[in-house]
Amino acid sequence: MKKNKALLLVLGVLLAIAAAVGLYFGVKALNARTDNNPDGSTDSAVSAEPTDTQGTDVTGETMELTPEMEAAKAKAVYTEAELKADDPRLDLVVSNCLERSLTNRDAQIYYIMQFVNFMNQYGSYASMLGLDSTQPLNEQPSMVGDLTWEQYFLMAGMQQFQQVTSLAAKADAEGFKVSQEENALLEERLAQMEADAKTNGFETTDAYIESLFGPGVRMEDYARFLRLDNLCGAFYKDLYRRTMADEMALQEYRDANPGEFEGIEDDSMTVNIRHILFLSDPNEDGTATEEEKANAEARAEELLAAAQANPSEDYFAELAKENSQDPGSKDNGGLYEYVAPGTMVEEFNDWCFDAARKPGDTGIVETPYGYHVMYFVAQIAEWKTTAVNGILNAIIEKLPDNAPLTVNYENIVLSPLPKQDEAE
Repeated sequence: MKKNKALLLVLGVLLAIAAAVGLYFGVKALNARTDNNPDGSTDSAVSAEPTDTQGTDVTGETMELTPEMEAAKAKAVYTEAELKADDPRLDLVVSNCLERSLTNRDAQIYYIMQFVNFMNQYGSYASMLGLDSTQPLNEQPSMVGDLTWEQYFLMAGMQQFQQVTSLAAKADAEGFKVSQEENALLEERLAQMEADAKTNGFETTDAYIESLFGPGVRMEDYARFLRLDNLCGAFYKDLYRRTMADEMALQEYRDANPGEFEGIEDDSMTVNIRHILFLSDPNEDGTATEEEKANAEARAEELLAAAQANPSEDYFAELAKENSQDPGSKDNGGLYEYVAPGTMVEEFNDWCFDAARKPGDTGIVETPYGYHVMYFVAQIAEWKTTAVNGILNAIIEKLPDNAPLTVNYENIVLSPLPKQDEAE
């Protein structure tokens, strides 16, 4: 299935701000089974009261509907095809969590981001899960609890709002501040969107944002979403590094949860790696001429020579920021951390996990994506990354207990998703 590049690729670049956090929240919602029941005061809001209603999961088996799922079914259809940018309903507050609130403009962003996360994660496999992105989402049953895909992505978006709000509250309570460098990167991304708007023929950045999210969603709404995501992403990375450095806590978690470490040998490793990607298929339709492929290879060889002439990791990171065509790692210096065996494309994986690999090694790897200039940073015991993930997941799952969410689903109105390309 070919994805709508204007939506999935442009937004995918910006989602890299907090990819680890955002994907965790999005995937977590697939289970649609949470222990905390956020408060609500009306029948159409998320309610803390239990329900006896039942639905079916993707296997056809009966399952209990959670209060969140039942609330998301308040309306059969949320999308209005003729929604206008000046519709007064767009300014209605439809959700509250701690000191933050969402209007319908904001809710649209969270809704679409859940769709984007899902498509970025599952890609062509989405159809196997019952999702046809070329058809209206409110006409398709999702894989969870008798919800349509529209209801599912909306519910997941509201759960993400609760999660990022609760994580941001923890960051504030700990006095955490986003670094000047990370704030500068975000401002660069926002400025780049202004440039992209002009490049794509839009008179204003707001018009460009509307083309991605729908009528009434403005640049200021998206910037607010990104700044919260930026805070959460930076704080999560800080938590991860601090937890990874706490050897005693890691060992205690391993001792207390032996089942999570079955099959993980003491000498099994994950890796930290930096790379600079030059795409071998740079065109909009995914094709490349032989000349374009040769140019990508030549650029890779040129950057490898530069990296070998100045073999410091910091210099390589700067080269990646300036030259890499990988939106998922470019802005953090081409860095991928705690990569487990088998999670990257085969050629990339084989280079990383070569038994002779050592810190500071460089090289070029050709994959179906293009030419990667590689820099090997470090090996980390796989059991440690498993322990860190377990510790942090436990922390994050408990955060919403102290961040009650209220959603008035009856007042939510959505714009249609940008039209998706037909499956190939």
